[in-house]
Amino acid sequence: MERSSKLMLLAMCLYTLSLVEYNPAFAPTASSMMQTRIPTSLRGAGGAKSASTTSLASGLRSAAALAAVSAAAMSVRGSRAQARSRVQLKVTTSPIIVYCCALNQGAVKHKEAVQVAQDMMRIKNCFQDREWLMDQDDWINDEECEGPKRVEKLIEVCGPFQSTVVPKFIGFLNKKLRLEQLHEIAVEYVKDLYIKQDIAPVLCTTATPLSDQQKDAIYTKMKAKTGCADVKLQCKCDPTILGGVLIEWEFQDPDQMKYPIYSINSTLSKYIDGQALKAGVVM
Repeated sequence: MERSSKLMLLAMCLYTLSLVEYNPAFAPTASSMMQTRIPTSLRGAGGAKSASTTSLASGLRSAAALAAVSAAAMSVRGSRAQARSRVQLKVTTSPIIVYCCALNQGAVKHKEAVQVAQDMMRIKNCFQDREWLMDQDDWINDEECEGPKRVEKLIEVCGPFQSTVVPKFIGFLNKKLRLEQLHEIAVEYVKDLYIKQDIAPVLCTTATPLSDQQKDAIYTKMKAKTGCADVKLQCKCDPTILGGVLIEWEFQDPDQMKYPIYSINSTLSKYIDGQALKAGVVM
């Protein structure tokens, strides 16, 4: 039985006890004449007993109410915890996340967390390189290159690997018929690294190079804005923005800093385009 149910049962018992009327165990039925002969002092004692009985019933009702409120609060907390667990279960049912967790556990077990991270970054970068994909087109589309042969070829072209875990993991994916999802697993694994380490990649674009003092100012501001423990600040120059600064963060691909979700665009080119649009001038 759950604790909330036990508390509710206790509240019901306490309330039932409060309804019981307490009287002396062997009190004879007294006539009206006998009641007139009872001294005043004894009547006062009887009134005191009645008052104490009333206070006892009131105390039991208060305890019953407190137990009922506690049971209700505990039931609400339990339902919220179950809802969170159901949400977490739904989230972790993604096969990509499950295999990422399995790879991370293997890396920790063999004490190769850093090497595995570097290897997965290497795999991700390979699959995102169009020239590399074009060079591998022959064996990727070869129907005879399946099973162990495909695993060996993939390890050869993506390697050399620094860990012993990643080559075994590629073979494991082949047995589970998940080898085609290796690229997605690598992207998710690298993305999860930044989340676990609480690092926020930030890309700053300016027309001219920034000084060290300006970089430190942007680093401090973005660390406070993102709320992360550290900021990976990358600066690049783009003369086409003419002036000002473009700051981007919260990337869908944090390793390559691509596809930002948030940005601060204070560039001169944006201002000119906005003024031209207001004036009806086509730039």
